[in-house]
Amino acid sequence: MPRRRFAIVTYDPDRIEQLSHQAEGSSVAWIIIRALQGYDYPKERGIINITLMDQLPKRKP
Repeated sequence: MPRRRFAIVTYDPDRIEQLSHQAEGSSVAWIIIRALQGYDYPKERGIINITLMDQLPKRKP
């Protein structure tokens, strides 16, 4: 069974609420994609932290 990867995203709901999905939606998506790839991201856009995690496969007894 392959390992699964996931991320915990912490964001500022007030800052995200102020963003326009038409004008800035693609930039927020770009920020998340770049963060998942391990690159730095601008925190002033409302994304506070993205923590990448690995889920190890369960061991058979």
